[in-house]
Amino acid sequence: MPAIRPETITTRRPVKNYQVNSLINLSYAALRQALTSSGHIDPNVDGVLTIRLDPLPTRRASTAIAELCQHLTATKTRYLGTDLGADLITRYEIKSAP
Repeated sequence: MPAIRPETITTRRPVKNYQVNSLINLSYAALRQALTSSGHIDPNVDGVLTIRLDPLPTRRASTAIAELCQHLTATKTRYLGTDLGADLITRYEIKSAP
């Protein structure tokens, strides 16, 4: 279970007009798609746990999720209690499209 549920955060903001509501619904859909898509977890870099997601079907969704990945990586969240002997800092990224 993820420690943070970004799709919940984006959908609970108060909405005043239709266009903003539509954008929030699109962001929710992109997040759900990203959370259910495939990817890789790579603990091979010392002190870093890299979560690398496969690109989403549309360029727009992949770009949006890539920006979210940058923001999540900037938080330098620690993945605690691993068997690797130290806490790992999580890094999120999208694989480049072939």
